[in-house]
Amino acid sequence: MRPWNLSTPAYVALIASIILVLSLLLPVDIAVVDPDTESAFVEKYNLKRRLVMIMLLSLPLAIHVYSINCLQVGNCVVWSWIVTGTVLLWIFSFLVIAFYQ
Repeated sequence: MRPWNLSTPAYVALIASIILVLSLLLPVDIAVVDPDTESAFVEKYNLKRRLVMIMLLSLPLAIHVYSINCLQVGNCVVWSWIVTGTVLLWIFSFLVIAFYQ
């Protein structure tokens, strides 16, 4: 029995989203290259930053799973406008956070 009455493709997308979130929580250091100086360094594991990334990803992941389910079961006219507005809001918020820190 599947939770939340999701279609099979939406259930697969939900599992993939959970795997993505769990992989973000793995305590590994990340190698980073600074494009300005072309120097490489290792960024230590930062749980707070990873949780912020998960919070920012949670909205588009939820929209993605629901949209796949809607595509499978049909009748999604209103939902398409809700998704459009929500994704635009999310992208604008992400750009503001990314460029104005």
